[in-house]
Amino acid sequence: MRFILLVIGCFLASKASAATYTLVTEPDQGLTPIYNLISSAKSTLDMTMYELTDTQAEQLLAQAAGAGVAVRVILDQNLEMRNNTPAYSYLSAHGVQVHWANPKYSATHQKTITVDGSVSAIMTLNLTSQYYSSDRDFAVIDNDPDDVAAIVATFDADFTNSTVTPGDGDALVWSPTNSQPVILDAINSAEDSLLVENEEMSDTNVTKALIGAAKRGVLVRVVMTNTTNEYAAEFTQLAAAGVEVSTYSPSAPLYIHAKVILADYGGDGAQVIIGSENFSSASLTRNRELGIVLSNPEILESIETTLSNDFNGGTLWGASGPAITNIVNTASSQPGFASGAWLTIFGTNLSPVTDDWTDSLAGTLATSLDGVTVTVGDQLAFPSYISPTQINAVAPNVTAGPLEVTVSAPNGTSARAPAIAETVQPAFFQWGDYAVATHLDYTAAVKNGTFSEPTVPAAPGEIIILWGTGFGLTIPPAPLGALVPPGTTYSTVGAVTVALGSVQAKVLSAVLAPGFAALYQVAIQIPESLADGDYAVLASIAGTQSPENVLLTVLSNRQ
Repeated sequence: MRFILLVIGCFLASKASAATYTLVTEPDQGLTPIYNLISSAKSTLDMTMYELTDTQAEQLLAQAAGAGVAVRVILDQNLEMRNNTPAYSYLSAHGVQVHWANPKYSATHQKTITVDGSVSAIMTLNLTSQYYSSDRDFAVIDNDPDDVAAIVATFDADFTNSTVTPGDGDALVWSPTNSQPVILDAINSAEDSLLVENEEMSDTNVTKALIGAAKRGVLVRVVMTNTTNEYAAEFTQLAAAGVEVSTYSPSAPLYIHAKVILADYGGDGAQVIIGSENFSSASLTRNRELGIVLSNPEILESIETTLSNDFNGGTLWGASGPAITNIVNTASSQPGFASGAWLTIFGTNLSPVTDDWTDSLAGTLATSLDGVTVTVGDQLAFPSYISPTQINAVAPNVTAGPLEVTVSAPNGTSARAPAIAETVQPAFFQWGDYAVATHLDYTAAVKNGTFSEPTVPAAPGEIIILWGTGFGLTIPPAPLGALVPPGTTYSTVGAVTVALGSVQAKVLSAVLAPGFAALYQVAIQIPESLADGDYAVLASIAGTQSPENVLLTVLSNRQ
């Protein structure tokens, strides 16, 4: 009996000494460890990759095949066929056996490389070189024989679209078989701390588990990139339960793409889960995914250092972040706004700086100004002016009706604010109580005394230009997110009428102003019959009227 125990002990010791796990942290280390792994192949190389757009990796695979290595690659087709087709064609032409992934999975989101049946890289990153310099990602290079054997067996089946129940090896986590229960168990069994990074937060089971952990006293910290406020509701729900959520702006130098759960660091049961699994129902229950559970002290320490630094570098959700109090038409201050027109947001902490787009304005309009973005419905607006209390922006083209608006800034993201989008909401910009109006030479047509310098009002019979926003679609359609180009006349689809008091003025044109964005020029002829005085100027289009409190001065004797 003692002999048998001794043999078993020696076997386990030998196995433990043979298995090593090497952590690769991106973007810190670069892709050299992954390229070196590919180049080390002597007999076989198997790769499963959600997205492959790295020409250097493709060339290394082709070189391996040219040197006699049996190279097989599985590429996702359900979501990434378009992006993967150039790599598929190149590899196929260079002796690599390439297989489009089994379409029965919602996506083959796994990212794994296995060399010579003896070592595997289990990764959170795709081989997409355009993201290497910005994305937080990890890879674990694993030579545990049981893990590698299970990965190879699953690859063999997936390469022929055969049915397979992946083996767990010593520490593997697969979708769609066991990743959800393993992840939920790690969260539910945490006693002291959870430090989490992920790209998605839509799986309600995971969200509930994180909330439950925080409520039972576990220190829960979540680090994510906040992209277009997709998970703002989940972030708010988590924060309300005591979860500390640290977010990065989409324009930040670091993008959180990693999928990592570090549980009870520093305790006896400390463990980390690293893999391709996002916190979404598809990723956990319908995709092909692969992760690994580790308790290696060096890896735990490195992960904790990286994730803690990432947490500290982000903005704590709900802490002095933007808050929206009102959303109005920029010209008239009416509640709501028109699709594609100027809107103004009032609030607090909307931006840490005051700036406008003057220095960055070109032919196209940017969707971010100093890291501040405005999301209208599910589309980004084009901010022109930002300050702590006000943002002016050109709205995207959205469908009329109720929607939600959010502001994302380096200091956080606002809660979703309700607003009403209109097809048209005509309004003239104002100088105080008076409409912004110009003579044909573009000098101000406003009552003298409005400004410190002398001005000349409009005269009966004169043609003047009124300047406004919210007059709707044009013929031809105006370019979205760009200054109106010269050389083409963009006339309103609907006919515009303008009244001065009770008298209708002749409308000569209603067009977008060249060189500007969402700014309309409405040219009218002042009725000859008008006596001197101030008149309410009212525009109508498609049955919608501009506000009544806007004045225009008419003066016949302007000497």
